[in-house]
Amino acid sequence: MRNISMRGFALAHGRRDLGGRGLSNPGSHPAATSARPAPAFTLIELLVVVAIIALLISILLPALQGARNTARTTVCASNMHQLALATKYYSDDHRGYLPWIPGSPESGYVNYPYEQANQILILWPYVKNHKLFRCPSAYGENSVKSLYGKVLGTQPPDQATNLSRYFISKSNDYYLQTAYRENWWPEFNPFDLGDADEFPELYTEYWFNDYTSSLRQNDSSGSHGVQLLDARGLPLPAMNGGRVDAIARPALAVPFAEYDWSLKANQLRHNGGMNLGFLDGHVERKAKKKFYDLDGRPANASTKAEDWDPWGNRPFYCWGLTLYGKDWLR
Repeated sequence: MRNISMRGFALAHGRRDLGGRGLSNPGSHPAATSARPAPAFTLIELLVVVAIIALLISILLPALQGARNTARTTVCASNMHQLALATKYYSDDHRGYLPWIPGSPESGYVNYPYEQANQILILWPYVKNHKLFRCPSAYGENSVKSLYGKVLGTQPPDQATNLSRYFISKSNDYYLQTAYRENWWPEFNPFDLGDADEFPELYTEYWFNDYTSSLRQNDSSGSHGVQLLDARGLPLPAMNGGRVDAIARPALAVPFAEYDWSLKANQLRHNGGMNLGFLDGHVERKAKKKFYDLDGRPANASTKAEDWDPWGNRPFYCWGLTLYGKDWLR
């Protein structure tokens, strides 16, 4: 009776096993069925997947590179903004006079080349950060690092890119009087340089507007002392060492640009353009033709350059200096 009852109970309840599953018929037992291999990708399917991934990468990389370039341009603009503000603070502390960067009369141009590295020494009390003098997009020939250890040339500005000194020299008198005497940078010991004169890590990637005076060599006669005059016949005010109140439109005057401004457009750091720092602290990115239009030098009356300010001054290092116009490139 017990066996019959248990068989009847199992049949009534579907012969559930201990795991709660119904017992299979002998013919359908897993051990009696043949094992099937797991499905796999074919070679064609794998190639399609690889092609899709490669296509996505080719689409995304330019966008990522563009975002990276935009970020670098923004960092550069932030650096220049702070340097322009430091220049204003300096003038406030020095009775309205702008920083003055000394030069050398060795070349054919008056008081040229200039000690651009002095901008670090002059503005250090206001910024105290070496990174502010370095553009993240500077590399290769559009970086001052390409000049380190080279002998300076004596060609005119439109034929040379290494006329100004951008590295602090241990023999620089202003360095000896400030940074060395006051121990600003103990990590940079001049005695560690050996026979070298310049500190490889103390440099600026930015160009301070070294327009010092209204004097330039007269190339036709070989004499010095030719004045750069505006339309009224008055000399232009100086940016380098001049007074802010002598500048007609300080908000349009440019104390800071990038080192590579004289290079070709395709060699500039920011997609064919350059950041410009203005005396009121704002920064603008300009295309090459908009700040230094060499191709726009008037060959005839119908040719019009594109690097004018609203008052007829060109190029960018003359912007805002006068309300009566000066074409420095003619």
